[in-house]
Amino acid sequence: MQYGSHIRVWRGCYYHHGIYVGDGQVVHYKSEGIVMSPLYEFEDGGTIEDDDYSTVNGQIICSDV
Repeated sequence: MQYGSHIRVWRGCYYHHGIYVGDGQVVHYKSEGIVMSPLYEFEDGGTIEDDDYSTVNGQIICSDV
């Protein structure tokens, strides 16, 4: 996972999304608004999925990822 990665965790009936900002921290939305939380808190027992937007239909669209 890299700085700026779009990550998500399945919550049983929806995906919870966030942006990884480095040093084990994630920016995401909670009931109190947009917050920064430790990765383990964002994960909350689930499995983090790191969306890779470097390819679309097998074609490389970004070589920096």
